[in-house]
Amino acid sequence: MASDPEKYDTAVIGSPIPSWTSFSLFEAIVNQFGLRPEKRSFAAYMEALNNYLMANRDRINTLIIDDAQNLNKRGQLELLRLAQNLETPQHKLLNLVLFGQLEWARVLEAAPNFQQRINMTFTLFPLNTEDVGDLIRFRLAHAGATDAQAPVFDDEAVSLIHLFSEGNPRVIVTMCRNALLFASQINKSVVDREIVAHTIDKTTLPDAAKVAAR
Repeated sequence: MASDPEKYDTAVIGSPIPSWTSFSLFEAIVNQFGLRPEKRSFAAYMEALNNYLMANRDRINTLIIDDAQNLNKRGQLELLRLAQNLETPQHKLLNLVLFGQLEWARVLEAAPNFQQRINMTFTLFPLNTEDVGDLIRFRLAHAGATDAQAPVFDDEAVSLIHLFSEGNPRVIVTMCRNALLFASQINKSVVDREIVAHTIDKTTLPDAAKVAAR
């Protein structure tokens, strides 16, 4: 669990395991909030979560779930809907932030009662080449890179990453990680097209993309 003691209590489910049942999901949520009820039951977990949220009602309690498209088991979204019912006369006790791939839209269509509770949706479209460069620089800065004037990835490397990733942020991050690892192995301080092409060639991908990399 990550939290700001002044304002936020945040529990994160990084990626629901596809084989999880509704109970498995609920147990993971409760555990991420740091709760370990003695009894393992839906009722005990709901009571523990409600008591916790009530005790922290002056904070912003948020549950973040990535890969929400995996929440396709019977009852999982209903569980989240019930958790959202925990409230005071003034406000909801639990905020939900869900990230999912395109299949997530189909999961929602099959759960209209849950879909009606969504206040805001946002679709991240593929990044263009400029956006890819901005994303790489942003990630590098947060990783501790201090010299913004020295390109760690040159322009041709960024263009090739954009071409292969098709603007998908998750693929971009994976490619950059692999390229940086290989660059460090060969003592290169700048990632160029050849380094990116090498890491692509070592990855399972369509032949057309490998040809483009060369």
